[in-house]
Amino acid sequence: MYEAAIREALPGRIALCGPPGSGKTFTALTFARALIGPAGRIAVIDTEQGSAAKYAGLEGIGAFEACVLGQFHPAHFVQAIEEAEAAGHDALVIDSLSHAWMGRGGVLDLVDAARAMDGKGLSRRDAWRLGSRHHERLLDAIRDFSGHVIVTLRAKVEYVLEESRTGRKFPRCVGKAPIQREGIEYEFDLVARLDNARLFVTKSRAPTLHARVVDRPDALLMREYSDWLCGHLPDTSAGGSPADDSTEALVASLRRVKLKDDLRHWCHKHGRELPLRDESSKKALRRAFADACARVDVRTAVASKWLELSPSRAA
Repeated sequence: MYEAAIREALPGRIALCGPPGSGKTFTALTFARALIGPAGRIAVIDTEQGSAAKYAGLEGIGAFEACVLGQFHPAHFVQAIEEAEAAGHDALVIDSLSHAWMGRGGVLDLVDAARAMDGKGLSRRDAWRLGSRHHERLLDAIRDFSGHVIVTLRAKVEYVLEESRTGRKFPRCVGKAPIQREGIEYEFDLVARLDNARLFVTKSRAPTLHARVVDRPDALLMREYSDWLCGHLPDTSAGGSPADDSTEALVASLRRVKLKDDLRHWCHKHGRELPLRDESSKKALRRAFADACARVDVRTAVASKWLELSPSRAA
């Protein structure tokens, strides 16, 4: 029997792929904090020798709890995911999921070990069946996690020669395909490639993010993604739809501000509009603006300068 499809709020599933130094860990933590807000709890499964801890306490990331893995059997990942679920974490970052495939004790090691057993080695087909079973259990654990999941993926790399403005050539590391099982992208609703502080969205089920390219990605991108997860119609900014610039819409958009970056973006977009309002509208907006400043711990005087620096207002 067919039934009407109903759009429901969903937890996020994001994969970030890139070469060394592309900002995968920092971006994953920034996105996780943007999705759950300042009071939410982040769990990190760290396979990179504790590198995630270097970002603890930074603005836009805050505090989080980490589980550092030294062996990468898929069962260890499953256990860590289940512990994060039991502890009530709101977001889970796996940095990186590539180790479950090619790290010590990962799927490739399991397949090799199954084929090399003395006198009892499995056939190639049976060995891969064993490895696939462990890998699928890990994917099931990721699917079943009730909060947001963001994974990083190492990329196969190669070096290309680029030319500087002065004409000198220099090598640059670029990322290619993710180091994981082929087709891993199907498990996520947002997949992006990071390269040289720039994010390229290669897959998105959120229509407004399709094929997006973002320089130095931050919390602003997650606002659109979060709206899509919650079943809202596409919303172009913290300031609401450009087609609806009513006072009520602006007040509602200020109430959705959760982070300092959200407020800065709101000021950047709507600085031109505020002086044109009537007195009653200005009063309502001033009250909502002050509440938003208090919520994100920004002094009103500082945020007011963001309004004055708005390019649209200066024009």
